[in-house]
Amino acid sequence: MPQGAILYRWGQVVPGREEQALTLFSESVELFDDFLKNNQIIGHWPYISTTRAGGYWLVHGEMEQLGAIQMLPEVQALHMKGQGMLTEWTAEWLMGGSAEELAEPMEMYSGVVSQLD
Repeated sequence: MPQGAILYRWGQVVPGREEQALTLFSESVELFDDFLKNNQIIGHWPYISTTRAGGYWLVHGEMEQLGAIQMLPEVQALHMKGQGMLTEWTAEWLMGGSAEELAEPMEMYSGVVSQLD
């Protein structure tokens, strides 16, 4: 099963929603910890940026399982809350995690690019 990650990125907190944003962060830790305990993800790592307002959250797992958790109501609610209290909220899908995991996608990319010539 191919592995990958979802990279959540958030920006500044909308003024007046600081307490709600801290609660959202705590809820997110609990949610992803539960996914980890239930073997739905391989790991998750939040980061705060030192060069801009906001941060990142990397959630690593099998692509199929990541897709399944993205469709859960509690994850959809997390997205909606993030969009409502942060100036930026995105979720970017990433493939790979190791050179071995990238071999097949890179081979596909190479085939597609060669058809462009």
